[in-house]
Amino acid sequence: MRTILLAIDGADGGAVAARHLAEEARRERLTIHLVKVQPPLRGYACQHLDGRAVREHYCAEGRSALAPARAILAETGADATAHVHVGEEAGTIAALARRLGADQIVMAEGDVGWLDRLMFRRFAARVIRRAPVPVLVVKERRRRARRGEFWRLALSR
Repeated sequence: MRTILLAIDGADGGAVAARHLAEEARRERLTIHLVKVQPPLRGYACQHLDGRAVREHYCAEGRSALAPARAILAETGADATAHVHVGEEAGTIAALARRLGADQIVMAEGDVGWLDRLMFRRFAARVIRRAPVPVLVVKERRRRARRGEFWRLALSR
């Protein structure tokens, strides 16, 4: 049985990567761990909140980010363990993969703009550099538009 660490980053909640893992889970038994690493609150925000409120904020944000992936995996019967951590993302993901004995880290690129894609590539590169195991970046397949289709759709109003 393989152990997979699904790193959630971005607005889609790792739905693309979760669908990929759900397909794999139908073919073989997998132990799946979901992780969301929250960036630490800094400066002004922390001055007016007590430690308990900050912890509750991290947990709530982390759970909401993991919810789409958990729902997709639950539909196929794949069980996933959730982890919410605070800190530097790439290092925390690599350390968790080591601690869990993961065989692979899976991440989703998601549907993002060029600037977000540039930032994600930097993020994925940092994870790949630090990861003790192979990293799979899943990209959503999109239907390729035929030539002129965009203009036809835009002018059809």
